[in-house]
Amino acid sequence: MGLSANGRARVEIGSRNPRRANQDGRDRRRVGVGFAAVIGVAVLMLISMSPLGPPSSHEVKAPTSRQADPGVGGIDEKLSQVASQRSSSPPARELAAAAWDPAAGGVVLFGGYAGAAGPASSFGAYNDTWLFVRGVWSQVSPVASPPPTWGASLTFDNQSRSMILFGGWNCSGASTTACSQEMGNETWAFANGNWTKLSPLSSPSPRVSAAFATDPVGGEPILFGGLSAYPQNETWSFHNSTWTEIGTGIAPAPSPRCEAGFAADTTNGALVLYGGASSESSSARTFADTWSYANGSWTNVTKMGGPAPSAAMARPVEILSAG
Repeated sequence: MGLSANGRARVEIGSRNPRRANQDGRDRRRVGVGFAAVIGVAVLMLISMSPLGPPSSHEVKAPTSRQADPGVGGIDEKLSQVASQRSSSPPARELAAAAWDPAAGGVVLFGGYAGAAGPASSFGAYNDTWLFVRGVWSQVSPVASPPPTWGASLTFDNQSRSMILFGGWNCSGASTTACSQEMGNETWAFANGNWTKLSPLSSPSPRVSAAFATDPVGGEPILFGGLSAYPQNETWSFHNSTWTEIGTGIAPAPSPRCEAGFAADTTNGALVLYGGASSESSSARTFADTWSYANGSWTNVTKMGGPAPSAAMARPVEILSAG
């Protein structure tokens, strides 16, 4: 962090005690003026060639700027940058939707929930949008945004070059004094700093914590499962602003679940789903199976010795307090 290439600020000053010849005229072993003259010339040459130079020129100057002292000034500047970035991070929350946006070159984060610590006007739910690019957070100010939402699903749509947000919990009920918590099934697209609400002819039912990822071959978003009135195991694709259910009840397929981990395996041209839970309850059953999705079909690829049963991997981001 701002240190020199070897991690230290160094000043090499060479030897502190160069040898000097004794020329005080008291050497009882002199063998002649000529020989003494030769010795004297040699000594002067040695002094002039010393890394220190003549004694009067031996100085170690203090740095005159931060640039000249990377071991101190560089650290100060880096700490200042970190403090600045932390102060501009999203407020503390959980169940935010976040995913990589290739078009923006960074991570897009939307919404989340913070309870009493969140916005009072939306009963603790957020509907702000943030970008994380090259280690720095910046808040986006779109003209329109989805309602305050948490537990939604977000991924990139290669065909439209936009981020697609689906479902989640919201407080869009009629009550003005308490959160009338409801599941949504709205579809929104985010591109070039703006959100657009889409109106597909059909959509998955309202749900939360669905697995959502971009097919590495076709480039379209694939949604699996999620929690509706009960856990789901439907598979949907989103293409040309249209939702299409893929083979209702296709077998084999993962069992109904929510909060599963879901990501692209670009090496094998497939999506991989792992784990999940039977509900959002703390007493829910968790799963430890692994599935591969490619060309419209699921394949169980569970192996012995895999990760322990897990859920909530698909909760993309929990932003902790920046304080």
